[in-house]
Amino acid sequence: MLALILCSAGIYLLIQIGLAIGCFRIKNPQLAYNQDFHPVSLIIAAHNEAENLKKNLKNWLELDYSEYEVLVVLDRCSDESEEILKNFKAQYSHLRYLNIEELPEDWAGKKWALQKGIEASKHAFLAFTDADCELEEKFLLHLNAFYTQGNEVILGQGLYIKESGFLNQFIRFETLYTSFQYLGSAKLGFPYMGVGRNLSYTKAFYLDSQGLKEISSRISGDDDLLINKYARPQTTACMIGKGTRSFSEAKKDFKSWINQKLRHLSASPAYSLSSKLFLSAFHLSHTAFYLGLILFLIFDRTLCLFWASYIGRIGISWLIFLLVKNKLEDNSQLYLFPVLDLLYFIYNLSLVPIGLIQKRTAWS
Repeated sequence: MLALILCSAGIYLLIQIGLAIGCFRIKNPQLAYNQDFHPVSLIIAAHNEAENLKKNLKNWLELDYSEYEVLVVLDRCSDESEEILKNFKAQYSHLRYLNIEELPEDWAGKKWALQKGIEASKHAFLAFTDADCELEEKFLLHLNAFYTQGNEVILGQGLYIKESGFLNQFIRFETLYTSFQYLGSAKLGFPYMGVGRNLSYTKAFYLDSQGLKEISSRISGDDDLLINKYARPQTTACMIGKGTRSFSEAKKDFKSWINQKLRHLSASPAYSLSSKLFLSAFHLSHTAFYLGLILFLIFDRTLCLFWASYIGRIGISWLIFLLVKNKLEDNSQLYLFPVLDLLYFIYNLSLVPIGLIQKRTAWS
């Protein structure tokens, strides 16, 4: 059992250190207001999101940028979404919207909405967020700086608003965990996912990749599967920190959060083999460490070895997370890291297997 504990801890920490090195390689270009501005189409797919449209449209329409359009694609909405958009359009000429009434048989709702939005977009540079997200004011300026450097894919951070309650704290911790992995991995030359709340790529990249057709029937994966299949390390950038992020409200109850995570996890079986091997090594080493501790307590009970192994692994991991959190300017709280890390083990052991095998067919 001690060998299992030490081996799993060693593998996990080595991967963590590698990802941290990747995160520390991220550097945002300097903003320059005298550089060429790439016209951008900001695309949002929405399904019965009237309340979020009321809340966030003004934010999207008043970003600090000289030439962009906001294109909202309504997927078979039965609420007042279209009426809200009509009212805003009277005030903002750069707002456009599409109304989708029918869904092709082989397409999931959000993917078809994005497909039609990209087809209808006016500009060669595309940005995406979700209907429940606000963007920081200089979001498009930062994208422009990256595109000026010749990038075709830009991975950003989608954060959750800090609120009271332990569930909110764990959701923000899990979000940091995910950002740590995909941003660090991308800077090590292995981009495997992004988040649809904060993602950008050129229309040429999308067309060269044949878009979402290969994954059209999956409810999830409009963000990560496209990146997983087609993003190239040399033209994929990561942007972090103030001015670059999206913010949304986290789920308020465990049932809603579990449904959200199961939907996200349902895309993972379609990842490339190399992505699966990497993620399996990382998460299985995390899980094996705690399983080893449990077995050690049952069969050996040498408490000094138990606590030395546990404190050593947790302490180093905690320090790495603190350093990465500061680098990413993430808003998670880590003072309860040992508890959060243990809960992440339970999440890996229980929820992840269900998400990998259960097919999701609805927006939420």
